Amino acid sequence: GAHVWIFSGQKWLPAVVSEAAGGMITFNTSYGQVITEAVVDCDREKLVPMHSSSIDSVDDMALLGDLHEASVLYNLKIRYSSNQIYTFIGSILVSVNPYKEIVGLYTPDLVGLYRKMRIGDLPPHVFAIANEMYNCLIENYQSQCAIVSGESGAGKTEATKYILNYLTSVSHRATDGSPLTEGTVERVLIESSPILEAFGNAKTVHNNNSSRFGKFILIYFDKAGGINRIVRQNVGERNYHIFYNLLAGLNDDEKQALYLRDASQFHYLNQSGCIQDGTINDLEGYKAVLSALQVMSFKDDEINDILQLIAGILLIGNTTFITSGGAQIEDESVVWQVAELLGLDPYEFTIALTQKQMNLRGEQISTPLDVQQSNCDTGN
Repeated sequence: GAHVWIFSGQKWLPAVVSEAAGGMITFNTSYGQVITEAVVDCDREKLVPMHSSSIDSVDDMALLGDLHEASVLYNLKIRYSSNQIYTFIGSILVSVNPYKEIVGLYTPDLVGLYRKMRIGDLPPHVFAIANEMYNCLIENYQSQCAIVSGESGAGKTEATKYILNYLTSVSHRATDGSPLTEGTVERVLIESSPILEAFGNAKTVHNNNSSRFGKFILIYFDKAGGINRIVRQNVGERNYHIFYNLLAGLNDDEKQALYLRDASQFHYLNQSGCIQDGTINDLEGYKAVLSALQVMSFKDDEINDILQLIAGILLIGNTTFITSGGAQIEDESVVWQVAELLGLDPYEFTIALTQKQMNLRGEQISTPLDVQQSNCDTGN
């Protein structure tokens, strides 16, 4: 029954001694393996006792008695199995994406609880990091920075949102104390997330809500406290959420006004073989974006301009070319639709798609593009 570390397969594994007889020892690892070793082979390079801190797990891995890669991973595994997804390493917070909702993990009551404490006084949590930043900012009048890093699907977007939610909540309480209402800067900051995700996130093979850009968010406090993936995607991936949101949210008349059809009929959306994903609700995504734009005081005509821009981008992808003394547009109706939506002169837009213009010694020279060059410009 002794807990040990056994070296097997070029790595240390956590294990329990299950049997010792006839000069042989049998170990059951915490990862479901059964290993049998001869007693004479079990020297300290092969077998070491496990420290009690590794057996019980710790909130702060700086306190581990066994400090190596295997003990860190095992500690995270133990905590993860009991829905404890956050673990400290000193002032660094490690989070493991649970890929499910953990009830009660981000309640308003927890915001108030962590606000009263310093880092280490309560169990590890993203609120603890956000609160420490806020305290240092207010007490020391020094700018603070949080770096959220990890591989695709690790939960960076969600962690960033919870940090923002915490900071906006405590700063609003410090200066006002009333509930967040439409138009307040704190509410606007929170409601900006659906817009950023719809325009900047997409489904990839590893993550159905992957941020396809780097985020840098700068927030100013007063003294009171108070890249491009539109053109193509890999197999099984989707383009930016906003395209599918738009097509799912508009009614037939609205689609007709924007010259839109089913998502499968757009070149920018149908190349990867993935139009829909059962874990993504595009209709609700559209509603969330509209609501966020309204909260941020966008006027109806400004929102309509945004929708026309999105529709125009989709239609550009359906522009095809034929060879006739250089590249010529095969279906000019598509170009006229794009020009109408984007407020362009259709003739000048046609020239931009089919000719290369250069300024040579003060004189503008136009050179016809071939079909391959025009297709390259539109991603076809």
